[in-house]
Amino acid sequence: MLNRFASFGRQHLIALIALFVVLGGSAVALPGTKSVEKNDLKKGAVTKKAIKKNAVTKKAIKANAVISDKLADGAVTTGKLAGDAVTGAKADEESFRGLVQGDGRQSTSSFTAPAVGFLPQSIVLAEVPTMGVVEFIACFPDSPAGASDMRVRLLSFDDSQSFFGAGTVIGSANPQGTGDATKTEQMSGFFSAGGGSPLIAESPGASVGTGVGGWWDFHLSRGTGNDTVGAHVSVNGYNTSTAGTPIGECTVTATVEYQD
Repeated sequence: MLNRFASFGRQHLIALIALFVVLGGSAVALPGTKSVEKNDLKKGAVTKKAIKKNAVTKKAIKANAVISDKLADGAVTTGKLAGDAVTGAKADEESFRGLVQGDGRQSTSSFTAPAVGFLPQSIVLAEVPTMGVVEFIACFPDSPAGASDMRVRLLSFDDSQSFFGAGTVIGSANPQGTGDATKTEQMSGFFSAGGGSPLIAESPGASVGTGVGGWWDFHLSRGTGNDTVGAHVSVNGYNTSTAGTPIGECTVTATVEYQD
């Protein structure tokens, strides 16, 4: 009887060994046990090819596990960035100039005109496509009536659709250091179809005999959000008309930055 059981046991063992060989040495997990534990894996044993596609999910990644050194150059594309993800503190300010949406452009121009009052023909300092122009319209001689005033105007094109415009001018007696205060004038509103508004640079109290300096700042915009288009126009000028030279000249320089 014992010999019969011993013979059966040897046959069973041989069968199991044969099965193991056929399976190529693969481990067979018993019910309620794990076939492979992490301590059983050699370092580097699990390669990229051995990982099933989409097998590693967000929950399987440890917090802060993916550091910058693990990211390939160009791995994070624009489409992967959330809206407003890059804030001012994270942006290289040197990479921006003026308006940055769309096709941003910049140009500068300078003009000189005699102090004759209102100019026979206005001088376009800056042109903003689809909106209008900022133009130089007056250079007054030194007198109690004009006191070397200078005037710059925002004017919409005749066929322009409505846009918002805001402007500020600071006027001051010259030369600098005379002790005279500055005079500020502002305007804002919606402009279209040839509408416009001037801003006058003048010294406070109709000061006579000192000349006048002026600094204008205009902002134009239309639309909202990513559809916004607009421009920034800055102008500075100086009227040399003084008590010694009542009829001088005005020199103005304008810089426009716009996107369309």
